[in-house]
Amino acid sequence: MGLCGALAGLLLAALLSQAHSKITVEETEDKVFLRCKNDIKWLEGTMGKHMSENRTMDLGKSILDPRGQYQCNEVEGKDSKLFTVQIYYRMCQSCVELDVTSLSGILIANIIATLLLALGVYCFAGHETGRLSGAH
Repeated sequence: MGLCGALAGLLLAALLSQAHSKITVEETEDKVFLRCKNDIKWLEGTMGKHMSENRTMDLGKSILDPRGQYQCNEVEGKDSKLFTVQIYYRMCQSCVELDVTSLSGILIANIIATLLLALGVYCFAGHETGRLSGAH
């Protein structure tokens, strides 16, 4: 997918907890994966497939717009912390890539069309003859 895929896809990972997230979101080829040190729990949305001892979750193909809330339980010694992440992945299938060249071409064409329209109005309005006022 490369740079076009990065521009086309919107990946929003909003943290719902105050701490830093221990859940990583990765896009590999055309699939989206969640990774955690310990087990990942599905809360709502797209139910993924657990892989490698529940530490990785396959959310499926990115073109199917996976989204949902997921929770990671991290155990550090005696302490246990829950991290929650919300995923909203959106692929634009009918988008047109707009680069600087295309944008400048549209802008220049718009300016030329406006100038031609103004010139046409000026030419037609300036050469109006015939009707003189009949008040004497």
